[in-house]
Amino acid sequence: MSEWISVRERLPEVGQEVLVYWRNTSQKAEHFELTHYTGDHWYLLDNTGRPWIEVVAWMPLPEPPKENQQHE
Repeated sequence: MSEWISVRERLPEVGQEVLVYWRNTSQKAEHFELTHYTGDHWYLLDNTGRPWIEVVAWMPLPEPPKENQQHE
């Protein structure tokens, strides 16, 4: 199982789809979202003009299930 990686520790590869954990600092709310890093911002979470968005951590997505697996 993947573990959360702090954005202070490292960022994902450019274009890699990941799960991010981010905070809306103005509303004190927490969110999870699928997105990718473009090299200078998070796709759909661009905080230019929205400084209340703080991406805290990310994790790689798991491999999709194999289509040949049978239900138990």
